[in-house]
Amino acid sequence: VDEVPSLVYRDANCNIINSKQPEPQDPLDIFPMPAREIFPSNKVRDVRRYWDGFCQSWPAIQMQASRGCPYQCYFCLWNEVMYKHKKYRKFSPQRVVDEMKFVIKEYGAKEIYFDDDSFTVDKAFINEICHLIIKNKLNIRWSCMSDAINIDKDLLRIMKQAGCVGIKFGLESFSPKVLELIEKPVSLEKANEIIKYCLRYNIKSHVAFTIGLLNEDLDSLEETLRS
Repeated sequence: VDEVPSLVYRDANCNIINSKQPEPQDPLDIFPMPAREIFPSNKVRDVRRYWDGFCQSWPAIQMQASRGCPYQCYFCLWNEVMYKHKKYRKFSPQRVVDEMKFVIKEYGAKEIYFDDDSFTVDKAFINEICHLIIKNKLNIRWSCMSDAINIDKDLLRIMKQAGCVGIKFGLESFSPKVLELIEKPVSLEKANEIIKYCLRYNIKSHVAFTIGLLNEDLDSLEETLRS
């Protein structure tokens, strides 16, 4: 049992044993596509029942193009618990587009939602995905979970051309003090600018805030509420 990586168990004396942690798989292409055909249950197998209210078309099928995040926001479940190594890893752009084709064909997807930790970390990676979507004439609407750290107007333009219709931004707070304390390297001025470009390109935007972060007070909360 102690040779099984990433296993937590009790030994014969009831001591909790945390077995060795392997290096995370990189690149991710070795993994098969998710077994969507078995969800949500054995009795009811229809992945189209899953729905994120942010999406604008149905059925909307979730995908991931990457895992992990290079940033170290202290409150983040993924970085601080799930992926403590903080390593950002990607599927290849071709694999991403192949999976998009698959969910369109197999599940009749009208929209694809990329539920990555942060979809737009690597601009070159997203550019390549977008060019492949256009080259393959997928003609599919898609949306993503992202942030305003790495996006610029040129990236937004090619994303729109490739079918992007929505972006969720994890901004957390509109207080510069709070953002500094949680170590989130985002510029509020840039965030405002990117959201204005989303409006210009008719990309739906959704900004996520977290109330009660480190050293949050009524003044910093009011800054966020006024935003």
